[in-house]
Amino acid sequence: MLKHLRKKKIIFMVVEKVLKEKQAELGFSHISIKDNVAKISVVGSGVKTSKGVAATVFRLLYENNINLRLISTSEIKIAVFVDKSSADLAVEKIHQYFIK
Repeated sequence: MLKHLRKKKIIFMVVEKVLKEKQAELGFSHISIKDNVAKISVVGSGVKTSKGVAATVFRLLYENNINLRLISTSEIKIAVFVDKSSADLAVEKIHQYFIK
């Protein structure tokens, strides 16, 4: 009987040098470095208590043609990874909407 083995992707945001130093210890056979991305986070208790925060963030990015590379959420945080070239615009639009 053959077992189907699937490779899993794990994404970390760390200093490149540290990741390379720990590659063998962590048991990764391959590391792909992406240094052209920016992480933008919306953090606060309102993320949990207000409806539609994530949808609003995603809509603002979509309306401004900002592509999401990765989304990470928790009860009080929405983090998105975007191209570095779009980071300033993304922060500006999110800030304009939520902070006014």
